[in-house]
Amino acid sequence: MISSGNKLIGLIGYTGRNNGFICYLALSIILTFIAISFRFNNLQDFFKVILILSLILNLYGFIQYFKLDLLKWSTPYNRIILTTGNPDFSSSLLAIISLLLCGYIFYSKKFKLKILPLLLIASSTILVYLTQAKQGIILLVIGFAIFSFVKIREKESLLTKFYGLIFLLGSIFFVLGMLNTGPLSKYLYKSSVQDRGFNWRAAWNMFRAHPLFGVGPDNFAGYFMQYRDKQYPLLYGYAYSSNNSHNVFLDFLATGGIFVGVAYIALLIFIFWRSLISLKKYTTYSIEKMSVIYIIINFYNDHVNAIIFYNS
Repeated sequence: MISSGNKLIGLIGYTGRNNGFICYLALSIILTFIAISFRFNNLQDFFKVILILSLILNLYGFIQYFKLDLLKWSTPYNRIILTTGNPDFSSSLLAIISLLLCGYIFYSKKFKLKILPLLLIASSTILVYLTQAKQGIILLVIGFAIFSFVKIREKESLLTKFYGLIFLLGSIFFVLGMLNTGPLSKYLYKSSVQDRGFNWRAAWNMFRAHPLFGVGPDNFAGYFMQYRDKQYPLLYGYAYSSNNSHNVFLDFLATGGIFVGVAYIALLIFIFWRSLISLKKYTTYSIEKMSVIYIIINFYNDHVNAIIFYNS
């Protein structure tokens, strides 16, 4: 807020994104509240909510696919947007909820309790494919791989180390593929990644010019034309702009400065570190272990995607 060129945008956020100071203040309060009040015995009720939410989203997704939606959304994208306004976000949301349900399946001992979650995971996977958005597919693949690795890891063996190596190499090829390099590039690369490069360089230039406090929360659009590459207007036109860096780390550095950027990275390192420590405490599947696994999965997934596809 200190260096915001537009104080109102800094407070509320840019139209359509609304990632201003109020948004992050609210998220910080929610994070603090959950950290203080969370108890593992609350997860039973939480999973009931996730099941209901997944059922509603799946039904609505197929309603949109078959053009039966009563709401006439105005979007140039794939029509499966749920309530997110974007097929990329809807596919990611479906994938994240599916991974939550995977944890529920691992935890549930009775087969009849696994039937509905299994059906919803299958349905969500189909919807993710139908959105034609790669984010959701990537989230599912990495998530399922981590779940499988943790399951195999229970029997400390050579297979575990081999799986870990394969997973590491696969992760590297995934990231390279999204950057249009390597054998997976034709499946993972999006032409818009080239556009992202201009956004990333503009964000970095903003950070270099405003290293302490950035340009202000969600003020990327107001400074983009000033800090974009000279080639950008030649390719896209002088009036064309961008309102987001599409990289969570660069976005925090550009809009919040070094203090916000470093604080965010430190928070992520702390969460990941504590998750790994907690995971070692449990030798068999339990509601506690499943919760830790989900934290790790989301940590990995969200921030692989956040490097390239979206920022917040």
